[in-house]
Amino acid sequence: MKHLFLICLALIAAPQAVLGKIVNVYSIGDWSVVVHADDRSGRLGPCIATTKYQTGTILGFSVSPQNNGTWSILFGNPRWNLTTGAAVNLRYWIDNNLFKEASGSALAPEVVLFPLPGQISLINEFRQGKMLFISTGNGGVAQFALTNTSQILFDLLACAKDSLDGRVHVPTANMFSNQNRGHTGPVPAAATAAPTAESRLEAVTLATNVLAAAGISSFHFLSGDEIPESVRIHDAVWTVNGLVGSLRVLADGRAMTTVTIKAGLLAWDSSICTGKFASGILPMQKDRPDSFAIFTACEDQHTWSESYIVVPRKRGGHYLFTIAGQGKSEDAVKSAGNLFRQAVFQVLPGE
Repeated sequence: MKHLFLICLALIAAPQAVLGKIVNVYSIGDWSVVVHADDRSGRLGPCIATTKYQTGTILGFSVSPQNNGTWSILFGNPRWNLTTGAAVNLRYWIDNNLFKEASGSALAPEVVLFPLPGQISLINEFRQGKMLFISTGNGGVAQFALTNTSQILFDLLACAKDSLDGRVHVPTANMFSNQNRGHTGPVPAAATAAPTAESRLEAVTLATNVLAAAGISSFHFLSGDEIPESVRIHDAVWTVNGLVGSLRVLADGRAMTTVTIKAGLLAWDSSICTGKFASGILPMQKDRPDSFAIFTACEDQHTWSESYIVVPRKRGGHYLFTIAGQGKSEDAVKSAGNLFRQAVFQVLPGE
């Protein structure tokens, strides 16, 4: 959610900031893999794999098709409360190998990302290793079983190569998935990103109700040829007051949690920003572990700002709302995000 995390000018003078983000999701064993796209350029972006341990901690790997296959390791835990943007140092080792150090930063209070050197020897350590050990300070050590990392890292490298070549990566067989054992065709329809007539109707209906609850009447839904090709994986897209909004129905079959969605969005947005990147957690009306709201902004040659709201879907899965703007739109995006967030929980109080 993440990020990858990005577009064409929408018609009627809308800004370049409707993010397609997720173009495919599939599973390998206990790992969920998300393929992202950059709607600003139509470029396919990082492939991110995450898995959750019994401690509640998320371990993930991200491989980018740009910059010679840059890859990173990420950790997340909803109980953490780190300072967003703070530098974080990592001391780790695999099995009985020598310890290594990495420097990263907190993308959110519960998500940290560490870029890793593109050394084949290090990649092979993760692929062939059995246990990852992390020094937690004060003599403490956290342990992570590296189950299926050989397959997952091989797949992420293939995924990044496909993204570089302009192809959406789809594994030919999910051999290591308990849920889809024996499946040898494309991923199930529930896991694909293409909207259906049913999901579009669901999204347009919900978005209309939320916009009305927010007191917004001057919106315009884009349809047919109005929607740029790179944005057509969104279930509903609209423009209002110079900003662009969208809603994606992340169905239950996508096998994602709020932590992995947030990590994906933050990882993707930070990876495509070549200048100054900022992110933060936006306040919720009440403490809801099944929902979150975040803000990201980038100052480079294509300055942009985005506000995300993720809430659970009663039928399974999640709703992902995005408010986006280009140029010096940070205040407008934050203001619209605050208004929209209140309206979402007014319309979906029990979701």
